[in-house]
Amino acid sequence: MSYDSGHHGLAQRYFIQALRLAQTAADRRLAGSILSAMSHQATYLGRFTEAANLARAAQLGTTGHATPTLTAQFLAMEARALSRLGDHAACNAALTRATTIFERNNPGEDPE
Repeated sequence: MSYDSGHHGLAQRYFIQALRLAQTAADRRLAGSILSAMSHQATYLGRFTEAANLARAAQLGTTGHATPTLTAQFLAMEARALSRLGDHAACNAALTRATTIFERNNPGEDPE
């Protein structure tokens, strides 16, 4: 809610706290989703390199744990940031990977 209401500093503190709690709980999927949300916020704030790095961290941190749907989401966040950076080739590559991976999704495997 703090992000949606424009309180970005507070939202970042909440995201970091949530990330620490997910780490304590050893919930890699939740941590990846939090990193994805942080990437979304960074793109919104114009911090495109940070946004791409956060999306990549979500991918790396959930390797072997994320469902295809989650992985596609993380790739879409990376593509979004890369597009804003003007790196259209890398954006296209990330979108292509997201599409390929998403085609393997099974909604029954996704977290609620």
